[in-house]
Amino acid sequence: MANALGFAPVCGTNLTSDIHVSLVRRSSNSEFDHPVAQTVTTPAKTGNFPSGGRVAILQPMISDYRVAFYLALEEELRRSGIQLEVFASDPLSETFLQNGIDDLPFAHRLPRRSVLGKGYWQGYHSFSGYDLVLIQQELRALSNYPVILNRLLRRRPRRVALWGHGTNLMANDEPGIDRSLRDWLIRKADHYFAYTDLSRDIFVKRGAESANVTVVNNSIDVSDVVSVRENVSPEWRDREREKLGLGKGPVAIFCGRLTKKKNMPFLVQAFRLAHQRLPDLSLVIVGDGEMRGWMTQETQGDSWIKLVGPRRGREKAQTLCLADAMCMPFDLGLSILDGFAAGLPVIVARGARHNPEIAYLKHDFNGLFSDLTAESYAEAIVDVLSDPDRRARMSRAAIDSAATHTLDAMVQNVSEGIQTALTAHL
Repeated sequence: MANALGFAPVCGTNLTSDIHVSLVRRSSNSEFDHPVAQTVTTPAKTGNFPSGGRVAILQPMISDYRVAFYLALEEELRRSGIQLEVFASDPLSETFLQNGIDDLPFAHRLPRRSVLGKGYWQGYHSFSGYDLVLIQQELRALSNYPVILNRLLRRRPRRVALWGHGTNLMANDEPGIDRSLRDWLIRKADHYFAYTDLSRDIFVKRGAESANVTVVNNSIDVSDVVSVRENVSPEWRDREREKLGLGKGPVAIFCGRLTKKKNMPFLVQAFRLAHQRLPDLSLVIVGDGEMRGWMTQETQGDSWIKLVGPRRGREKAQTLCLADAMCMPFDLGLSILDGFAAGLPVIVARGARHNPEIAYLKHDFNGLFSDLTAESYAEAIVDVLSDPDRRARMSRAAIDSAATHTLDAMVQNVSEGIQTALTAHL
């Protein structure tokens, strides 16, 4: 029998038999219909789901770089008898993100509709059969509000947790109504999953009890980068640099989406200033996005700036390992871990808008902060790339930092947080 959400149940299966895993296709009726479950038979997995609880994670989307995390988390929770299901929509085309939902057999695809150009709706889902639902702390996610209200009025689901930053880190000053609504969400949630220590402090400051906050230490799978870094030779590095048309001098790399938030004009201006002092400097730009066309035209006369487009997996890892430093002045996020894994000091602009992962950067240890001017950023580039001893010291620290903020550690943190939330007294 299908559950209240219209999906075939996965729990309560004898371990010696087969189980049914829900694979989801979109309903042909309406954009607001629930996804339709399509079941296939797969070998039984270990674990007794009903004994530990049933958990749902509602997300705006699942990008390809999150697949490894969700697969590992599902396996870790299953060992404790906890069933995990993920609900998400496809990434929007303007995000330039690769879809990962089809790689998760326990994921359910939801329709998504824009509401008044500001919010978005993924359908109504009561989650009445779940012990815990994790929702993104995003005010625009309108499907979150029925989940909270059902929890308050009907205790179905039994518990709701917020996953997020604690605030909008991309806004200089949050409007009063947004602040009030965010504070209301924080007060009504039972548990909190904070991306970093920075996010935990924000949650607590805004009313969450510290005992109910789990620090996730947000991470990604950087095993490809580590593998390449540990096996490259100087000869290979020289050969690959030559293929890209890079000179014998220092190489910096930008690796991320080419969006307005990254402030690409600032990056180009700072590097032109640095290039005046380091004529053999090269810059490699890895990524795609709305600013790619502008970058292509703007840098036509700068032969030392190489736009190589988006790269993933081992190809991205190999490109990272050609560089001497990573330069991400604005909107730094999880790419900091790619840089650390490649042994690259990461240079950012202090005072610019960044994501919670900025907490991983320690000034003059594994990276460098500049002031919020192109001149100061250029100075930081020159300082790092013209001092081999300093760069080597920071490179070792970056590698150590990558080994601290691992995907395995994140999975363990989230798993323990879920178990804490499930067993907390209501």
